[in-house]
Amino acid sequence: MRYLFPLGRLKRKLKTKRLFLFLDYDGTLAKIAGSPSGAFIDNRLKGLLRKLRGLPRCRVTIISGRELKDVKKMAQVEGITYAGNHGLQIQGAGLKFSIHINPDLKSAIRSLYTQLRRSLSHIKGVFVEDKGFGVAVHYRQAEKSSVSRVRALFRRIAHPCLSSGKIVLRQAKMALEAMPGLGWNKAKAVLWILSKEVLASRDTLVVYIGDDDTDEDAFKALKDKGLTIRVGKHKGSSAHYYLRNTQEVAGFLGSIVELRKA
Repeated sequence: MRYLFPLGRLKRKLKTKRLFLFLDYDGTLAKIAGSPSGAFIDNRLKGLLRKLRGLPRCRVTIISGRELKDVKKMAQVEGITYAGNHGLQIQGAGLKFSIHINPDLKSAIRSLYTQLRRSLSHIKGVFVEDKGFGVAVHYRQAEKSSVSRVRALFRRIAHPCLSSGKIVLRQAKMALEAMPGLGWNKAKAVLWILSKEVLASRDTLVVYIGDDDTDEDAFKALKDKGLTIRVGKHKGSSAHYYLRNTQEVAGFLGSIVELRKA
């Protein structure tokens, strides 16, 4: 895992190849906030995304653990593709996909949300989020002394669904997520989107940028197929490169705009 800057030999590829940009939201485009509702993209970065959208031979997808309607509302950039709930929902640029969840699984997820909210919402700084396709428990604002209790309660309440395989547990940054156990993740969503495009492998560069362990599936899937970048140096990451923070992500995207315009 190497630091991405200076771009060096990558400049030629970024300038000349057909680009598919896959960008995580929280921690990649938006700074991590105390609560999910506070993580906004600044105006400079929104402008860069709109410029990238308008470039020839350049496609942009924001892929997030957030629910589809939520990430679209937060990003507010039209004309690009959005993938929500770790790729369970995809929409934009002529694409539309939503994974089927049977009624029993929906009922189990709804029941889990109700139980988690009843058991955890009274703990200061804990927020239980209904994501439609799953449930997330955020504890970034909770006291450190409460975190182990929150995790233990989450696992105990979710245990019946976990043991049956109905849901899988994902560890995000200062959050735990219960998602349908359907074998779907960000990697499969990326590969599905790419499968819908006419790709000439020698003339295409896939770039994926993310900051979380939930992005590692995509890093692994694109190991020999693209340029993978983790935000924040992480010793165990499968990404090729790293950037230090969201400001450097903006700097990298700005470099692409300048290279393509030149």
